[in-house]
Amino acid sequence: MGRGKRKVDNRGPIQRYEDGRRVAEEQSELDVITPEMRAKGTYQGLRSIVNNHDPVERWKAAGRLSDTQQLAIAHMRRLWELSGLWQRVTASYGNTPSGGSGNAEHRAALEIDARADLHRIKDYIPGVYMEVFENVCRWGHPAGTAGELLSEGSNRAADVRAHLCVCFVADVIAMRERV
Repeated sequence: MGRGKRKVDNRGPIQRYEDGRRVAEEQSELDVITPEMRAKGTYQGLRSIVNNHDPVERWKAAGRLSDTQQLAIAHMRRLWELSGLWQRVTASYGNTPSGGSGNAEHRAALEIDARADLHRIKDYIPGVYMEVFENVCRWGHPAGTAGELLSEGSNRAADVRAHLCVCFVADVIAMRERV
């Protein structure tokens, strides 16, 4: 085969940009999840973002948590955050409260109320169930690891036990706290 003439691109820079943008937009609508994306943990599926490493997010995406259970988990996460018991991954540079405006007193009152609410909630949930709930919802432990506290067995069975325990505790919290 002989070498043919090389095709010259006569498009201008704006047309090349628009063509590239259109191709990227068409390819972004494809719902293809590669093994690399699945292994990494966070990927975009059919109009939703799923995090494989957080059991609560996985259960939400799969529809395995009711709306009241999701509200109860969000309520508990908010209480942990207000009480200062939520583990931060990074420092909060620039978001430190300034003195003199009454902000410190307000934050202290919120923290005291949140800690009192947490102690009250822990009083009516059995200890091992609350521990599994906290391990999964607060610390993000894998469900299979957290479910081993309830009994020994396979990792799949522990995952099911952890899900059942989180649903039970969330239902009790939603009922008692009227979330």
